[in-house]
Amino acid sequence: MIKISVREFTHHLSEYLQRAEKGEKIIITKRNKPTAQLSHFNENVSHPSWKESFQPIKIKGEPLSTTVIKMRQEK
Repeated sequence: MIKISVREFTHHLSEYLQRAEKGEKIIITKRNKPTAQLSHFNENVSHPSWKESFQPIKIKGEPLSTTVIKMRQEK
């Protein structure tokens, strides 16, 4: 894994894409803070999607927000 700046990445884009294809992880930084990660794309890995439907959790009793407010007032 290597860390490079955005400027370095844009100037040598093809080199870093080749390195990522070979399996190397590249962290791209902006002002020395990690901003993005470049790695080899694997089609066999499933990625979660926000578009998938889900069943909401139903809880009996009062809403969680009411419980939190009561707990804060007790302190």
